[in-house]
Amino acid sequence: MLVWTFFLPLQGLRAQSKKANTYETFNKFYLQGVYHYIRRENDLARNDLIQATRLNDSVGAPYFYLALVERASGNTQAAAEYLDKACALDPERAKTYRKYYADATGRNKEKNTTAPSAQSIAKDRDADDFVKRHRSFTAEYVWQKGNEYVEKYPFRPRLVYITAEAGKKLKKYDEAIRLLENGMDFAAMEPDLYPDYVRLLVELYELTGQKAKADKYRKLIQKHK
Repeated sequence: MLVWTFFLPLQGLRAQSKKANTYETFNKFYLQGVYHYIRRENDLARNDLIQATRLNDSVGAPYFYLALVERASGNTQAAAEYLDKACALDPERAKTYRKYYADATGRNKEKNTTAPSAQSIAKDRDADDFVKRHRSFTAEYVWQKGNEYVEKYPFRPRLVYITAEAGKKLKKYDEAIRLLENGMDFAAMEPDLYPDYVRLLVELYELTGQKAKADKYRKLIQKHK
């Protein structure tokens, strides 16, 4: 239902917030809103995302998801307004927002259905099988196929992790870092995976000579223990 980019890293908001709990509360509502949108629970998604914007109205990502929610609900005018707001707040991602919004509009012809199609279920199973069997594939295949799946399922951090692992083996360090950074907040919702996820990011930053960033994420691992 989503493509990568559309889970957006919010680390910058931590620096903007004067109080840590402001970020945590914002992030809670934002993630819940994204989760409900993924499940096509549009009313719940709308409520949570609006709460997030009330806590911080300077971040584009919640407005982008509100645009998707309103589009899925048939409220095209409200959707367009939210999309414009997201682009204004986050000009670096404006082109990406608009491209994905257009793509999603074309893809979701069955937006008012409550049950996923047989085709989408089959694709979900393909992704699950890929995760289970990824160690039997070459790094090149995992990197290529993994990126395809991450584009469709950015909210599945294990997919992101195994794809970034392959990127490390292939010395595609910068691309792997980008994948991990974009999925960081979803990874935080999976405590069993999170330490390994952050550890891989630390290793990649060390391999690219970015010691300060490696140290920053190493502290996250220590806090998680």
